[in-house]
Amino acid sequence: SRVVVRSRLAALLEQRWQRRLVTIVGGPGFGKTSLLSSAIASQDSALRVDCWLACEPADATREHLAAGIAAALGSRSSADVASICDAVLDRAPALVCLVLDDVHEIPSESDGAELLTRLLTDLPGNVGFVKKLEAEIVRGAILKNGKRIDGRTTTQVRPIEAMVGLRIVQIAVQ
Repeated sequence: SRVVVRSRLAALLEQRWQRRLVTIVGGPGFGKTSLLSSAIASQDSALRVDCWLACEPADATREHLAAGIAAALGSRSSADVASICDAVLDRAPALVCLVLDDVHEIPSESDGAELLTRLLTDLPGNVGFVKKLEAEIVRGAILKNGKRIDGRTTTQVRPIEAMVGLRIVQIAVQ
């Protein structure tokens, strides 16, 4: 198969090291996973660590998702928020990026989604997230329960980096 090199998008994805949350949104087959894989494969710094988790329906439970994140971080301890935070701190001074592929597999009102929201606020400053979502899932969650994927309501403001249709735009919700 032929690989399409997206050097401009890969360069923009390097900003994951300066952001708390980066979201890649696009329809099926747009190359979101390929873009992430390429960016991670080209990472050559020991002070920047990508930890990948392919989300699945079982990640709707807090326990399953926590165990998956802990395993992605290389932790063998119990899978709770405190041990996940410890696993991230153990990697300091390295920056850690948790790459959550197919996070739309986690229902927005599940214990797994609640865990993700808590991790976004509780994890140490050396960690960021990249979430790959299908566009219709993101819009559906906002319309259904009035909350965004990072747990903010439609009136809370936090600048985030978002890729829509594989183009990065800077947004702030007003």
